[in-house]
Amino acid sequence: MPKRTCFCLLALLAASPVRAEPQFSARHVDVGEVRTGTALTPSFTFVNPGPASVTLLDARASCGCLVPRVERRTYQPGESGSVRLEINTLTQPAGPNTWTLVLRFEEGGQVRETTLTLAARLVTEVQVQPASLHIYADKGVCHEIRVTDLRDQSLRVTAADSSSPWVAAAVEPPPPTRGDRPTWVIRLTVRDDLPPGRHEERVTVYTDDPAYRTLNVPVTIIKKPRHNVSALPGEVTWSVPRGQPVPSRIVLIRAADRQAVKVAEVTSDDPAITATWAEGPHDMSTVRLHVDRSRVRGGEVRTTVRVRLRQPMAEVVEIPVTFRSE
Repeated sequence: MPKRTCFCLLALLAASPVRAEPQFSARHVDVGEVRTGTALTPSFTFVNPGPASVTLLDARASCGCLVPRVERRTYQPGESGSVRLEINTLTQPAGPNTWTLVLRFEEGGQVRETTLTLAARLVTEVQVQPASLHIYADKGVCHEIRVTDLRDQSLRVTAADSSSPWVAAAVEPPPPTRGDRPTWVIRLTVRDDLPPGRHEERVTVYTDDPAYRTLNVPVTIIKKPRHNVSALPGEVTWSVPRGQPVPSRIVLIRAADRQAVKVAEVTSDDPAITATWAEGPHDMSTVRLHVDRSRVRGGEVRTTVRVRLRQPMAEVVEIPVTFRSE
């Protein structure tokens, strides 16, 4: 069984001159070789030598893969504490890596900073794609995570689960292959009733390899509210040679359930683009876009036209608009 790299940073106990900042036992640590996908959670310990209390204000990490954890914010003279780093090694490239954390703290009315750095050489034996997942949706969707063991003897994915009750994770065994390395597929299904907003979740993949018992994949889901009304086309782009008249463009605003659509107001972010509107045809409303060429700067306009509705519900439909004068 491969040996795991473990270490502990001891608090500085030796006598030292009084300084107005936390005293760390080490500000830089090199942990050597680490397998990608295994846990990397070192702790940096410190002591407040006094004479006043120290309050940690914030921590700025060098990348989103690093999450700092602190026991508490304020430390009295003589008290010790630790800063634990949680690093998602799946998202990091193989080879030498260095991560930094800048701590900002206040002592005696003065704000100071200190930097902690961690180095490691990552070895990739198991490949997870994608190593982190960002999903943008306004309805239920499906995505895949693929796990491939690059070693001669492949691990076996035994199960997978999700931290969210709205996200299901199912393991699909790899099909029989000749020569190719087997790839396990974890199929994610995001339910349609996921509440709108940003959801920070995690998918955990379980294997039969003692060195890779769990592989944790961060999943960010941004669920947009589903609009009952849409624009057709959803985006308008047109080009007209210089000296020729500029024709207007028509956009139809329609409801998914065939309810009558009525416009309250149409506005544009750029004065070169204006709009008029009218009810019809049928249950839709028509928005006609116009260009004031005298207000076009640099030969191109990129803007957004916003259609504010009063029926079937009070909402705003946004239409990206691009006009070029060639």
